[in-house]
Amino acid sequence: MIKALLFDLDDTLYPERDYIFQGFRHVARKVAEDFKIEEHRAYRELLDIFSKDRYRIFDRLVERIGEKKVSPRYVELELLPRYRGAPRKLACYPEVPEMLGRLKQSYKLGLVSNGRAEMQEAKLQLLGLKPYFDHVEISGYYSGAKGKPSPFLFLQMLKAFAVEPEECLFVGDRPGTDGVVLSLGMPFVRIRRPGGFYNAEPSPEGTLAEINDLRELKPLLEQMEINR
Repeated sequence: MIKALLFDLDDTLYPERDYIFQGFRHVARKVAEDFKIEEHRAYRELLDIFSKDRYRIFDRLVERIGEKKVSPRYVELELLPRYRGAPRKLACYPEVPEMLGRLKQSYKLGLVSNGRAEMQEAKLQLLGLKPYFDHVEISGYYSGAKGKPSPFLFLQMLKAFAVEPEECLFVGDRPGTDGVVLSLGMPFVRIRRPGGFYNAEPSPEGTLAEINDLRELKPLLEQMEINR
């Protein structure tokens, strides 16, 4: 019997690109000011770099615009704080608040997310989602490699809810990290949102179902109850 529902955050409950691209706007403005280039050029370069690889994006931006004499710590001291502290406006996928409210009536709800604690908590605050969750686990709460695909955060959640893996169900968008729950014996539901960054990746073997919308969870849970 399912007693707890666990959710990923980015590209599961809201579109992650909104967070990223709004931050890029502020980084582009800073780079334009510092290196006397047009802001739209810096922003286009960021989008192009991001479309190819999410590794060292700001370092590669500085290299691409030809700034060889910049301080090695420029990205760390100027661009990363600008990105992380950029004011943003975020919105959930349309059905999320209603569905979480309905599901909370019957299940414990948990959030499991990778990322810096202050960044992920700020997202929850902007989205107005924190009140829906009985417990939150973010990799940034801990030192060391505790984020997904390590099972650590899920084991912490199981302890918090005093449940077994088979009594939980996890909904996430990224097979390579979120699919780790299958190794614990926890059912995994893959969600594919329009424009999701990991939509092209195949779901891992053993995935319970694929959905596009949280409203599809209700009949799935009802069918699981019938079949148990």
